[in-house]
Amino acid sequence: MLLLAVVGVVWLAPQGIPLAGSSQAPVGHHGWSLLDAAATPMTLTHTLDLVAPVTVNLADLPPSTPYDQWHHQGNIGPNEVELRTIEAWEQLWAEAANLPVSDQVAWVGDAAAFQPTTILTGFATLDFSQCCGGGSLTPPDPMMAVGTHHLLVAVNQAFAIYDKNGAFLLGPITLSALFSPLGAGNSCNVAPFDPQVLYDEATGRFLLTADGNGTALCLAVSQSGNPTGAWHVWKFDTGPGFFDFPQAGIGRNELFVGANNYNAPGGVGQIYAIRKSPLYAGLPVSATVRTLNPTLINPSPTPLHLHGFNQGTWPSSGPHYFLAHHYDNHIYTLYAWNDPFGVNTLTTVATFDLTATSGVAVGTPLIMPQKDGNYIGGRPGQGLIDARQWDLEYRNGYLWTTMHVSCNPGGGSVNCIRWAKIEPTTGSIVQSGVLGSPGVYRAYPDLMVDHQNNLALVYARLTASSYPGAYFTCRGSHDQPGVPWLEAPVKQGEVVYQSYDLPPYRWGDYLTLTIDPDGVTFWAIGQYSKNIATVSRWGTYVAAFTYADCPYVTEAVYLPLIIR
Repeated sequence: MLLLAVVGVVWLAPQGIPLAGSSQAPVGHHGWSLLDAAATPMTLTHTLDLVAPVTVNLADLPPSTPYDQWHHQGNIGPNEVELRTIEAWEQLWAEAANLPVSDQVAWVGDAAAFQPTTILTGFATLDFSQCCGGGSLTPPDPMMAVGTHHLLVAVNQAFAIYDKNGAFLLGPITLSALFSPLGAGNSCNVAPFDPQVLYDEATGRFLLTADGNGTALCLAVSQSGNPTGAWHVWKFDTGPGFFDFPQAGIGRNELFVGANNYNAPGGVGQIYAIRKSPLYAGLPVSATVRTLNPTLINPSPTPLHLHGFNQGTWPSSGPHYFLAHHYDNHIYTLYAWNDPFGVNTLTTVATFDLTATSGVAVGTPLIMPQKDGNYIGGRPGQGLIDARQWDLEYRNGYLWTTMHVSCNPGGGSVNCIRWAKIEPTTGSIVQSGVLGSPGVYRAYPDLMVDHQNNLALVYARLTASSYPGAYFTCRGSHDQPGVPWLEAPVKQGEVVYQSYDLPPYRWGDYLTLTIDPDGVTFWAIGQYSKNIATVSRWGTYVAAFTYADCPYVTEAVYLPLIIR
């Protein structure tokens, strides 16, 4: 029997009744509980209603049909666009275009010019023309989760399942169809967007989250390690405000989500915890919610995502971590959330300046050229153009993150990739750097680290003489600072990119780089301009590689690359 989910937000109990799992706390404005976390300004906590799941069998859902539509509800709420005036953005772009040359930028060379590189496998996945019966969104925001035998690929409004050789197993299925058992007209089946897909290495389960039209967190969990079978789905109302840009991460005992919730009581940055054990058992579940420092106007809190279970390197204790940015290209704060269903303490571990630690002057990301002279990349109202972190990954006791910024490696400002390795208990920056090269714009990066601490990055790559594509680069755990990076394509662009709007065409918000449960094989999904006759010419492509397949630097190419 299917149970229909009835959800809502509980604004906590009246005065004098404590929140379950927490100490007595004064109840403040709107009935929210006020908790004074150590080293953190006054923060808010509340719980969401207990929600019963609904079962859905993917094989029973209709596949989406090709539907060429320019419809774009967008991934940005009106409140986010209004955080800065267009005049303020223009000033930031002007400053970014005039950055001083930095000799601390790590240069990137083209691997094809020096030595061949290979990938283990590569194949095309969803594109705009295939997806979706309810209307495709631009950008696709491709996401991917990799299990023992399956790949789950998601774009805005749809997902599909493949085997590891690229064979198509199921889909594409719209997110609306996935959440349709929750009942007609609910926000998770009317306009879901911003899908995130995860694989829990400890349990072999696949998870999918989405934004329910700015008012709900939509959640789906596979009932086994085979994602082509039955799933459980839930819908959590997120309360007042515009819920946006949810990002998910697997913890030891909980699923964690971070999001911006504009106009929510007490602050924009919210973090959510949901217990995994009842979730995977298909039982009713609730969520504990905390609000970050209310002075952060657009923090985009990113939860840590654990890797290394099969290698025996998951943490056995301690809090879960979130990274938030300060909307200024430089400053980030690391938070620790301990026992969200018990003592429920949220503390600030450290606030750090990645511009200072990398030694590279940076600015706001710039719009980017493509071969025909038109620009892409987004403006206010079109795309995410700030220096928010795109991920927070755990490997062997450290946290890793990356973001795009503008920098000047020589020859003028371009978009560059910044990355950092963080020691979690102190929040100290172990390593950080910026990579780039003249005339090449690199943006929307994602990062992953293998069991041997080798780093890989995937990102969009654009120039005035090439079509937009996706590339990857690597850094060995024993490589010395100052050694140039080499890059190779996941998939090169095929045609001039166009979209539903005028230049600068909307390109994307993020790409995905994840890792196989074996701890060795990287899996990237990139976006590229595809030669298809549609309004929006985007395609997605998957590539798998190990560190041994990465482009590498030999002594013969080292000196030519470092000449400025």
